[in-house]
Amino acid sequence: MNNLNRQLLFASKQNYHIYIGERYTGKVDAHYHSFYHCTLLLKGDLAYFQQDQMLRMQPGDLLFTPIYCNHSLYIFSPETSYFCFSFSQEMMDALVSCFPKLKKDFSNLPPIIHMPRHERERLVHLLYCLMVASANEAANILAEAVSGSVT
Repeated sequence: MNNLNRQLLFASKQNYHIYIGERYTGKVDAHYHSFYHCTLLLKGDLAYFQQDQMLRMQPGDLLFTPIYCNHSLYIFSPETSYFCFSFSQEMMDALVSCFPKLKKDFSNLPPIIHMPRHERERLVHLLYCLMVASANEAANILAEAVSGSVT
């Protein structure tokens, strides 16, 4: 899903978007977003470039990207798979209110957080649940739109 589609989701009051990146290899050109996101590498490996650093991710690594941060990545193998969780300013504000020591530019976090297996499995389960909930909500909105245009 491209940046414009994700921005439209946020404009329509969605606070997050999740997708799984897979079956791609090569460079993703430098870009930035008007939202935050984090990447959780499931399998394979990739190089992530942000804030003048090259970060080599391994399975289980989690990386946060601040809003408007220029970044790019290189995916080494088509078997590489990762979650990309994009979230709005409102969601970030809620996180900071729950975790007041968290800086919005993530500068007080390590560049890469390696998650222990049990924590990673819980996070993956949560991300899949959020994907299903988001898909169900989209299906309900579409069904309402279609039924409204039929009557």
